[in-house]
Amino acid sequence: MDVGCSTIWQCDITPSILTSPRQLSVPSVVPGLLSIFHEQELAETIHDTNGHGYLATFVGKNGRLVILRVHSHGLVTIDLQCYEEDNVAQLDNLLNSLEKKLKVILNGNIARTKKLPPLVRGAKVDRYWPTADGRLVEYDIDKVVYEEDSPYQNIKILHSKQYGNILVLDGDVNLAESDYAYTQAITGSGKENYAGKEVLILGGGDGGILAELVKHKPKMITMVEISFIGVGLSDTDAYDPLIQCNFTSVASFINQWKFTCKNTLCPI
Repeated sequence: MDVGCSTIWQCDITPSILTSPRQLSVPSVVPGLLSIFHEQELAETIHDTNGHGYLATFVGKNGRLVILRVHSHGLVTIDLQCYEEDNVAQLDNLLNSLEKKLKVILNGNIARTKKLPPLVRGAKVDRYWPTADGRLVEYDIDKVVYEEDSPYQNIKILHSKQYGNILVLDGDVNLAESDYAYTQAITGSGKENYAGKEVLILGGGDGGILAELVKHKPKMITMVEISFIGVGLSDTDAYDPLIQCNFTSVASFINQWKFTCKNTLCPI
């Protein structure tokens, strides 16, 4: 399997050197940078931007692809794409040379530069997962522990060296073994006494809350969860006389609810 890497580099030019009205003189920047790409034997293709700065792509014999964009408002971006086995030192040298050359061309008038870590594409194990608010997080995932489609959702358990096993539902990271403090908080962090009581868990998910409550020796634990394929319960748990599992939706269960529990937990 070919694994690709994409490295993004950007440079913000000091606003004071931009021509009026805050425009970057593209002809003064581009020629000096092109020589570096040519030294790397990268073939150049210039694209029409309809007056919006400069855009060119450079392709190398070894499969490298570089996208150079010089924005008229003073932002220079470079997207360098290659294969994982490519010469990393050579690629770093290319970006370093471009940065040094740009500083010379602009007489040091650079507000800031930033190089992001390579984004790996096509790897056997996906390490990038989006958050609910649209951010992308990279985890140190080294293997897929479990994956299956239930009638309701796709279930994955991934292993991370930092976070332990991670539960992912329909592509959304749910929680990890490192989130034990979350489980403790839901159960009351030791302030609640569950001994001898009947406890209802609505939406048990990974089974972490169930495992925590068993330690408190309640009279009975009823757990409602719509999907439990491969997650949460071991064979031993499923046949524990203190545990009753209802594999149905919470709404359906509540509509048929005919008993009273001393404690109800809703780990939403």
